[in-house]
Amino acid sequence: MKKEVIFDQITERIVASLEKGVVPWRQPWGFVEPAQNYFTGHIYSGVNSLLMLMDNYETPYFATLNQINKAGGRVKKGSKASLIVFNKYLYYDLKGNKISEDLVKTMHPSTYEKRYYLKYDYVFNISMTTGIEIKKQSTRQWDKKASIYECDYFIDHLENAPTIQCKLSDYAVYNKAYDVITMPLLEQFFSTEHYYATLFHELIHSTGHKDRLNRESLTDSKKFGDEKYSFEELVAEIGSCFLCNAFGIDTAPVQENAEAYIKGWVKRLREDTSMIVEASKLAKRGYQFLTEQVQTPHFFLPLTV
Repeated sequence: MKKEVIFDQITERIVASLEKGVVPWRQPWGFVEPAQNYFTGHIYSGVNSLLMLMDNYETPYFATLNQINKAGGRVKKGSKASLIVFNKYLYYDLKGNKISEDLVKTMHPSTYEKRYYLKYDYVFNISMTTGIEIKKQSTRQWDKKASIYECDYFIDHLENAPTIQCKLSDYAVYNKAYDVITMPLLEQFFSTEHYYATLFHELIHSTGHKDRLNRESLTDSKKFGDEKYSFEELVAEIGSCFLCNAFGIDTAPVQENAEAYIKGWVKRLREDTSMIVEASKLAKRGYQFLTEQVQTPHFFLPLTV
């Protein structure tokens, strides 16, 4: 299957979900374990975990048909597989001859070429199988006060973050020139969850600063409405949802606002089918840049989307 066809399939699923009012990168039901391969423990991330969430799986464990058969299991008749994509790299010398990864480790980067390929596979949720023991998984027991406390603790303990100033205002914004987030006062928001969801959005923007991840969609965007600006907004929205999921503040009002916000990208997603894959990847990097700085006092959920 060609890369363009894969992107088309992924985008159509994302767009179809958004058009139904469902944000596919949210996980309100709450497994503690992220979506992962049952046998290897490999955790799906980026667009793969988005695809897992869209299937509303019964357990967070998946495997390929080959892995299931080798383990003595069978896939139940009528079960539907989930598409996953992954990068594969091949190496060539300057004459165009393929070389092994072990040999590459002994070579100078200027003496070989690294070529990227997009590959795909299909996996089944283990709940769709027979003959394989389904692992018991933990579930979140969210306490709203504890979740808000963890959000507050997280913000206070970020080591590499912009200045955050709160004042009476009718907008929230990240100023990349001064590396400052301006937020309305907490009491101006409909709920504390609204406040943190908005602040998370601006924090993801800040990870693109030239002295952090140096994300082109932030550093090179010129004005509201240009292509890089629109793409950066999608990165920030997905990254904010990652953080909301992790802290358990994915409340209905926040979700409704996010759904309305995301619908504006449906046209863009159809025009550029690689957009959702790239935005998910960059949002994950922003999420990880922030969460790797802080160990919350209770727990911190690994990236599940």
